[in-house]
Amino acid sequence: MTEVIQLTDLKKGQKAVISELAVFDDMRRRLQDIGLIEGTVVECVGKSPLGDPCAYIIRGAVIALRSEDSGRVMVYRKESEHQGAREGKEQRAESPDMALAADTASICEGKAGQEETEDVLWG
Repeated sequence: MTEVIQLTDLKKGQKAVISELAVFDDMRRRLQDIGLIEGTVVECVGKSPLGDPCAYIIRGAVIALRSEDSGRVMVYRKESEHQGAREGKEQRAESPDMALAADTASICEGKAGQEETEDVLWG
């Protein structure tokens, strides 16, 4: 089973999939506005020397978040490419959000053919 952790717990180079936002006010809207939506793949790309803020790639943009804010974002840690290749896509996708995120990541990385991309985008 995949463990749910806070976004702030990711180490540099680790990827995760957003499972939920544990905040229900204007901050939730702000986080959603910058792309933090359930099912989105996020990668930690750096931490400041004191650990706050941290930089993440979110939907192609590098965004810096304070630990106070990133601690409210719950994520599933994403498996490495080698581990996923051994286990197969069906076993990696433990939830519909993970399956969607895996398909989206493949499309964004250019691993899917044109027909696959159109099927995913247009149904």
